[in-house]
Amino acid sequence: MRVFFKVEGKSNIERVLRGFGVLFVIIGVVMLFSWNFNRKFDQIKSKLDIVDLGNVLSKDERAQLREYASRFQTTYGITLKIKVTNKHLQIPSLDPKTLFIGLNTTEGFAVVEFPPLVARALGPDFVLYLKENHFNDYIKTARYGLGIEVALQLLWEELNTGLHEQGSS
Repeated sequence: MRVFFKVEGKSNIERVLRGFGVLFVIIGVVMLFSWNFNRKFDQIKSKLDIVDLGNVLSKDERAQLREYASRFQTTYGITLKIKVTNKHLQIPSLDPKTLFIGLNTTEGFAVVEFPPLVARALGPDFVLYLKENHFNDYIKTARYGLGIEVALQLLWEELNTGLHEQGSS
């Protein structure tokens, strides 16, 4: 049987140490490759979850929204989908763990779809506010990114407050 590679060394201890050194290098390369792959995959996924067809969101706003998407996903398991468009707003098919926020900049309206469990946890008043009232001023003043950021901040605070209240009861 042929050996794939042979570790050279003057003594057995040197050969063993060199062998472990090669093994550690291989393991390190595999781990770094895996980390980089996961990081790139998350970047691509977040770009697909935040769609700006109207080109109205700044780079900083998109980065902030991606941060919120990551936070909601890791903390609550909620997938955040945001679509800002100047054309017809089509709501994608959503699973029970997806929060969708859509803004139509030309017709001036917003659509917010909550996962069923999240809607129940937030209560009807909060859900109604976000769906019907929250975005009105932001749309009138064309501050779409700020409106989405504030909505997500309110949602985050409301979810955290609700969980703390349930935990202390």
